[in-house]
Formats: sequence, structure tokens, C-alpha cells
Amino acid sequence: AALVTYEELVKQQPQHAASWHQAAILYRDLGDLDAARKAATNAIVYGPKPECHVTLGTIYGRMGLWDEAVAAFSQALVLKSDHADALAQLGFGLLQLRRPDQARPHLERAMTLLPRGEELALSVRCALDLM
Repeated sequence: AALVTYEELVKQQPQHAASWHQAAILYRDLGDLDAARKAATNAIVYGPKPECHVTLGTIYGRMGLWDEAVAAFSQALVLKSDHADALAQLGFGLLQLRRPDQARPHLERAMTLLPRGEELALSVRCALDLM
């Protein structure tokens, strides 16, 4: 039902970036990665925010396109250098590419920004502990 709502919103207001972004998240979570990628790309076109790049990166990651994922996370950091999610996701992406020396500083920086106990912070801590 939520997806139908966002699909209607983007039909009525095709330049509404937030609706494209929410649609991308829903498509991603439903496993429709091609639709998710298209929606995330539209969100970036109409309102380039770091969160949109992070979402696109997570979609690329689920597609196994780690170079593209790393590029998307890096672009989010160009827009906001202290974006904790982007730092963490960039670190994870670099680990997928077997580049732990490049991943470590991003993961360490993310740890300084993420609230303790948050699920992402726990994942980052585990990744650092395993390196």
C-alpha cells in the first residue's frame, strides 16, 4: 500500500525527490532492485541529498555492484563529509572489494558519529574487530 502511494505521488509530482527516494527504499526492500535503482537515480536528479546516494549505494551493493556502491557512498560524502551512514557503508563496500586498509578509516570515523547501541554501530564495531 505504501508503494502505491509513492507511485501515485511521483506520477502527480514527477520532480518530488523525497517521493522518489521513499519509493527507492520500498522497491529495494521488496527486492525489485532495477526499479529501486531507477527511483534512487530520479531522487538524486531532483534533489541530490546524501541519503539518496547512500540508498543508491545500498541498492548497488545488493546487486553485487560494489564499485558502483563505493562510488555512490563516496558521492554522499562529497555532499556531507560527516554522514555516518555513508562512512559506514563506504567502509563495508571497501571490505567487499577486499580493501581493508582503505575501509578502516571510514569505519573508525563512522564509530565516532554513530550512537552507541545502534544496529549500524554494532555492525561497524564487529567489522573493525574482525579486521
